[in-house]
Amino acid sequence: MSNITEILLQLKDKNITFDHVNISECDIRHKKSLVLYGKLTYTPDCCPNCHATIKKR
Repeated sequence: MSNITEILLQLKDKNITFDHVNISECDIRHKKSLVLYGKLTYTPDCCPNCHATIKKR
């Protein structure tokens, strides 16, 4: 992840990467928005909020 994206989004998780080529501008709820496409580079075993087990596919 680039340093500027990390700063702007205030993300601390190093397992999230962004495709800086694939950025689009669209209307979300009648507001012009930038959409960044990213990828989580690992599969968590459980939900970090409720700790429910995530089933493997």
